[in-house]
Amino acid sequence: MQGRVAWERFQLGEELIGVRSEILTSWRRSRLSGVDPTEPNLPHTDADFDSRFARMAIPVMSATAELLGTTDTCLAITNSAGVVLWRWTSDSALRSALDDSGLLEGSAFGEEHAGTNGLGTALELGRVAAVHGEEHFKEHFHRFACVAAPVAHPLTRRTVGAVNITCPVEDANQMLEPTIVKLVREIRHALLEAAGVRERKLFDEFLSERAKGANPVITLSPDVIIKNHAASELQLEHQLLWSQVLDSLETGSRIDFPDGRSATLRPLSEGQQLTGAVLILGEPPHTPVAAEPEHEILDTDERMLRLAERAWAENRCVVLRGEQGAGKTYLTRRLLARFPDSRLVEARELLSADGLASLSAEIETTQPALAVEGLDRVPLEQLRDELLPLLRSWGDVLPVAMTWTSSQHDMPGSLAVVADELEPAIVDVPALRLRREELKSLVAGVLGKPGWVTSAAMAVLYDHTWPGNMTELRFAMSRAIEESGGARIEVAHLPRYLWHQTSSRRLTPLERAEASVIAEAIAANGGNKSAAAKELGVSRPTLYSKIRSYRL
Repeated sequence: MQGRVAWERFQLGEELIGVRSEILTSWRRSRLSGVDPTEPNLPHTDADFDSRFARMAIPVMSATAELLGTTDTCLAITNSAGVVLWRWTSDSALRSALDDSGLLEGSAFGEEHAGTNGLGTALELGRVAAVHGEEHFKEHFHRFACVAAPVAHPLTRRTVGAVNITCPVEDANQMLEPTIVKLVREIRHALLEAAGVRERKLFDEFLSERAKGANPVITLSPDVIIKNHAASELQLEHQLLWSQVLDSLETGSRIDFPDGRSATLRPLSEGQQLTGAVLILGEPPHTPVAAEPEHEILDTDERMLRLAERAWAENRCVVLRGEQGAGKTYLTRRLLARFPDSRLVEARELLSADGLASLSAEIETTQPALAVEGLDRVPLEQLRDELLPLLRSWGDVLPVAMTWTSSQHDMPGSLAVVADELEPAIVDVPALRLRREELKSLVAGVLGKPGWVTSAAMAVLYDHTWPGNMTELRFAMSRAIEESGGARIEVAHLPRYLWHQTSSRRLTPLERAEASVIAEAIAANGGNKSAAAKELGVSRPTLYSKIRSYRL
């Protein structure tokens, strides 16, 4: 399909064939973000034009500009948000055309502002992106071809910016992409050369330890953390980890983690000054249920644990009922820890032939303690006719625990069917809003240390209703730690949907509820916004729009 025809048909909402998949997907993101395809103006924003990335990238780009000479070409760099930090053009005519199109220092070229374009799409995809002519979402860019790529810092692996080449669409050639790749490589080399002695030492130590094996390896200082892939999957907070390093230096050379694994600690120093540390993590201990609890064990949770243990011991069949994120799975895993053989399964897994056959064979040989999560997610008819008779037949020989997520949308009589069929003990796990007197200790438990939150910030936390419960609290504290840089958490460091007196507009109850649900989904998916969007049933651009709207 001809480029202009495809673009026009897309704007009319028609189905398209023959458009590159990455371009079509980007068009959809652009439309859902509310980008106007006919409006040339772009938002202009403040940025750090003298950042370390800019200082390293501009000389590399300028040297390339000298080689390009008088060809009709534009070079540009942006920060990691897509804001233009520097631009060079070969002649006045091209400069004027780009000025009219909005490619100016300070202009925001993220996809949510500029739609499909080289810079914004490269940052969105995390790799080289080429956008030619009518592939641009905004009509004003159709006369240009752009190739761009993100630049990741060679030490931290974080995206620090992007580089771009723009030319008239008729002048595009196959050398643009190799040139961009070369520019990225040279800028990364410059960033590495410019890294301080301490950063270089961290990197060298990291490379040395990584070469020794596949164990999770982390090198860190107060400002930098470097992890291999195995360590990245653990999602350890930088500042909390550094605090553990400082604490461990007083007690020994080992750090213990909530999942039971430990790490050997080797400090790095200059003279008497601690400058960094190397952590080599061991394998997690073998447990019947290899999964991380929903939140740390706190003294204030022990009452619920003892109640659940007593109910299960007396009845051998127990249902843990509570809202999403309240701690049902945490209690379930603690209950299973009492048994040498145990299995934790999803209720819907038992409705599949494979899942049922596998578990039935295991029951015949080991008779494990059984925990079934998500009874509420099974349709009532299947629950009554298929799942409950199965659980009742196993209940004669197995201790069975189940979880039920309650909400205002519960189907009347659903849990009653479970109660009639299995006669379980029902333990209600309280929602976080009902544990206000415990909130301060819960916050301290999540952060790993008391006293990290100011009284003003605690007042904001007390004022929130926490519909996402412990999952939302952990998400909020994680964001606050990141914003504070490891210092005491002030109101300004909290996610802004929690604010009331400090926000420019108080959110309505409906908006607060939606913001909390979004926060909960992001936290439950480990910060993966694509997975969170899928779980929420919205597109990723829509989710991004909500995140910006509520300033999450």
